[in-house]
Amino acid sequence: MRRALWCLRVAASVAAGAGLLAVAPAGSAAATEPVPGSVQSEPVVTASSVAALGGDFSSVEPFVVELDRSWCASLHNADGPVGYFGPIGAWGPLSDLGPLGRDLPAAFNWSDYASWLTAWGGPMRDSGPLGSGGPLAAYNRPIQWFPPQPGGPHNFAPCGVQLKTGGTSAALGPLGPLGPVGPLGPLGPRGGHLCPAGADGSYLCGAEEVPTRTYVAGGREGQDRPYSLFEKYTKAFAQSLNDKVGDEANDTSFMVTTTPQDDETAGGTDTYTFTSPETVRGVAQASQWLTVVVTPTGMRPDQWATRTEPADYRLTLRDENTGRVVATSDADDRVNWIQVRVPAGARLTAAVTLRDSRGLAHPGYNLTVTGSTDQFQYIGCNPALAASDDTDTYIRGDHLRMTLIQGTSTVGTPPACGYFSPGFDSPIG
Repeated sequence: MRRALWCLRVAASVAAGAGLLAVAPAGSAAATEPVPGSVQSEPVVTASSVAALGGDFSSVEPFVVELDRSWCASLHNADGPVGYFGPIGAWGPLSDLGPLGRDLPAAFNWSDYASWLTAWGGPMRDSGPLGSGGPLAAYNRPIQWFPPQPGGPHNFAPCGVQLKTGGTSAALGPLGPLGPVGPLGPLGPRGGHLCPAGADGSYLCGAEEVPTRTYVAGGREGQDRPYSLFEKYTKAFAQSLNDKVGDEANDTSFMVTTTPQDDETAGGTDTYTFTSPETVRGVAQASQWLTVVVTPTGMRPDQWATRTEPADYRLTLRDENTGRVVATSDADDRVNWIQVRVPAGARLTAAVTLRDSRGLAHPGYNLTVTGSTDQFQYIGCNPALAASDDTDTYIRGDHLRMTLIQGTSTVGTPPACGYFSPGFDSPIG
């Protein structure tokens, strides 16, 4: 028994030293009673935890055949979709060269027109991207596999499922910044609400141009529900919200853009504090998935062809309710991102640190914080099937970590579908 406890303490110490986990002091209140709204034992995946696989996807599931596993691993190198030159990189749609890189003129307020479109079944209704007829309608359903026929075409499905929450490519998936709930979707600056943005990025909706942070749109189950709009803030305004609380606090649907005037310097750290909403327009919220991505900016279009690397930024996420570090992503050859499940009321701070300007005179970044809303809780996990012989229906692998250990020395039991590799009985540091 003593040996088992000693092993657990060692595992806890190693994990805490890796920056992913933190342990409360023995005898403290935090050691026995979780702080309300704090991030407890939750699954988390980062760019650096995927990079740490080193191309070895032997622990990653599900896969039908080994050929799919090796093919998928090849997509996760630094030159692939998760790298600087992919969709979340310095030349992609989240950068200053993408559709959000320039502000639209605010001379006209189209939000009343958007209301008319909505009344006639426009993009903010049930048939839109967020509704029951949209691409997220089937997100929570279990995965079903159809193995390729002998001599048939290559099976791409196993790698595609890694776009789900908890997957190795989760930052590129439908609940990340590239999906319907992100800045490019109907809730973002180019969204179907058509509310113009003020100088700081706040939306001004209706004929009276009232500052608005929420919008009612069609939901996944065919019923209207309120959403947080996705704002594009200046750095100064986003940081002015760091000390706000309650309804004035920043939420989990926003992006921050920096400019050469922000004077980014190596070693400097910018922090942004936000809260996972407990209610939206009076509707109670539950846990949601949070995807935070820091995209380097300041590159020229021709530098993509020459494979010129942008500035290197590290990303850290801290739980303000406990002071613990939830996760750090510090890969130096790809875009850094963090995806973690957080409870309603979680108050978090994202810290962006410039580690290497790589010779750029004016490096910059765009930070996107995308909350999935509580409609989508899927981690590729189907508990009903996990207990059966069909074990290839949920995501697992060494890239998935747990955010922290309950108490002082004990390891929480993983959920039925698990966020650990089979047979692995301690947190991955």
